[in-house]
This record gives sequence, structure tokens and C-alpha cells, in this order.
Amino acid sequence: RPAGDRVLKVRLDGLESGKTYFYRVVTENFNAKNPSIVKSELRSFTTLDSEQDTCSFSVWNDTHKHVDTIKKLGEVTPKSDFLIWNGDVCNDWHKEEDIADTVLNANASGVEMTAQHPLFLVRGNHDIRGAEATKLEEYCAMPNGKPWYAFRQGPVAVICMDTGEDKPDDHPYLFGRVACEPMRQEQAEWLAKVIERPEIKSAPYRVVFCHIPLRWTNETENRSYDSFSGRSRELWHDGLVKWGAQTVISGHMHSTALIEANKDFPYAQMVGGGPKINQATLIHGEANSENLVIQCKTLDGKVVNELKFKPIA
Repeated sequence: RPAGDRVLKVRLDGLESGKTYFYRVVTENFNAKNPSIVKSELRSFTTLDSEQDTCSFSVWNDTHKHVDTIKKLGEVTPKSDFLIWNGDVCNDWHKEEDIADTVLNANASGVEMTAQHPLFLVRGNHDIRGAEATKLEEYCAMPNGKPWYAFRQGPVAVICMDTGEDKPDDHPYLFGRVACEPMRQEQAEWLAKVIERPEIKSAPYRVVFCHIPLRWTNETENRSYDSFSGRSRELWHDGLVKWGAQTVISGHMHSTALIEANKDFPYAQMVGGGPKINQATLIHGEANSENLVIQCKTLDGKVVNELKFKPIA
């Protein structure tokens, strides 16, 4: 496998669904005069299983390298089938070493995000900013090599989308360095296909994760940035409605919100809190054959918002 001076990445193939695997990482340096071998502790992970009867998931968002918030999230997050880190894990990528420190070491917080559950990273607008942003995927692998993807765990089908920047591509702030419009269009074309995959199409519960909300409480306010991704919604809305998406879970605004479904938007919108410990939230979902319950809680356990869904027949 290719090995660089900063990144060693190994892909495991042939894993079985719903099985627990134990592993250890052993690395040896290339220094002929002073060779050394480092062995990790024994660890484990459990692969996803679309045939499982239940599903549990947890969601972090907008941690922005706040160590105290990450530590507390690590304490209060229950063991789940998977963890979604729903964007803005950083404050722009200006130095490559910041990437490893953030996504692998959680800013020296002592929290190992993948120790209890598989981790899925959803990019936020800050995660695509900075001179080193293109290297993020070298450190945090994305399914199928794209930062948008779909999977199923038990009765829940998940679609993760990349809303890109919170400003138009031609905004002076972006210096002509982004191309989010064609990226969103590519996702729209992908969405039309992925919702026809049998395991995604037949799921009793259908949840979308994206960093910038697709709906907001006040869509007429004048801001210097987008409070909701209208550009994404325009391209993706019909596909989400056709699929029967029940809710979109987002962050970005550093303020919690819950917007119920209506005839124009048959999917609810839940938004998590901000990076400061008194703003931060944990979103947790539990699904079984009877219902899907999603709660947004403060880090001291107070339920701020809740959604309940019956299975789609």
C-alpha cells in the first residue's frame, strides 16, 4: 500500500455484515539506524447490518475544535451503531497537521470517536476551507471516495449529503477557489440513482444528514452567509420527496431548531447546537419495528427537541 511521511491508510475488504472484528495496528519506522515498532492496544469494531431489527445513532455537529465540548460529548454519547460528525469539525484547514490533530486525535481531548462506534464524517462549509482542505479525505476515508454516500443500518436508511459553502461560488470571500454548484448538481444526479437501491428504497425509516439545513425558521432574513442551503434544496428536494425522507438533520447555525413537516416540505428539519459547551447538543436516534425517536439534548441531558416517526409501509 502507498505510504507517506504523514498518512498510512489501509482498506479492509471482505468484511461480513453485523460482525465484530478485533484488530491491532503495528507500525515500524523506516529509520535504519534507529528502527522502532509501535503497537496499538487491541481494539474492535462492529460492521453495519441492514438485517438488524434495531438501529441507534448519535450526532455531533459544529465542534470547531472546542476541546471541552468534545470531551463532554465523549462522556455523554451512548454506544451507538454509528456516529455522524455532521460538519464544521474545524475552523478552516490552514496547516496539514491540524487535520490529524482534529479528525484522528480530537484535538488532544482524549476522546476516541471510533472506540465505541463507526464514524461517518459529513463535511461542513468550514471543512472545505483553507489551503489544506483537499487533504482531508487522505486522513478520513469517505465511502466510495466521495463526501456524499448512503448506507443502511437495521430499519434505518441514511443518506449523507455535502451542502458545500454557505456563499455562492462567485462570492469575493471565496476567491474563485470553490465549485460547489457542479458538486451539488452531481449529488442530485447521484441521489436520483441511490434512492432506487433496494436496501435504501425499502427502509422503514429514512433520514438525511447534511451540515447546512435545507430549511430554516426565517428564510427571508438578510445575512452575510446562508442560514439554509437553498441552492442544495432546489436541486435535491424532488429526490428527497420521491424517496420519502422523513427528516433532515443538520447543524451550521450554532442554534437549535425544529421545523415540522408540511405539505410543501414533507420532511422535518432538526438542527443541532453550537461549539461552545453551553450551546452544544447531542442528537441521538433509536429505531425499532414500532417507531423511530430522535432527540436533541443539551450536554446536561435536557431534551430540547424531539421527533417521532412510524415506519413507512
